Amino acid sequence: MNATDAIRIALNLSYEWTLALAEDLADAPFTEPTPGGNPPMWIVGHISFSNACLLAMIDGEASKLETWQSLFAGGTQPSTDPTQYPDYGDVLQAFRDVHAQALAILEQTGDAGLDEAPPAIPDFLAKMPELQTKGKVLMFVALHQIAHRGQLADARRVLGRKPMA
Repeated sequence: MNATDAIRIALNLSYEWTLALAEDLADAPFTEPTPGGNPPMWIVGHISFSNACLLAMIDGEASKLETWQSLFAGGTQPSTDPTQYPDYGDVLQAFRDVHAQALAILEQTGDAGLDEAPPAIPDFLAKMPELQTKGKVLMFVALHQIAHRGQLADARRVLGRKPMA
């Protein structure tokens, strides 16, 4: 197996496992997994927004989700007020679109380009060792979404739903 295959597997696995939980919560996107915890709306929006910004570092183009910064950037305060957010269906679609973008960038980069530096690293991320190559950024995308998956599972648990197999 080459590095591109390994990253594709990580991207697909973390996406599929996270998407299943996110879709299951479409009827309850403002459920707090813990008192004051991040509801699914914020979690899925945050993953989508952040991963789109990470991918913009590789392709050098502005993130298509940059208008969501005040809602979903790290450090923003999640709300359970639906009027403050886009429709959850749109947020789920953004999650799907960002995954497709990640796969397209991976294919375009190929094994030969994984060790190249991303051309557009923002200054505040420039010293993070885990973001210094295109391959590391793509792995970070996979790990970022799987890291938030537990919050979605906790929101389901609060709703009394059985664990997904």
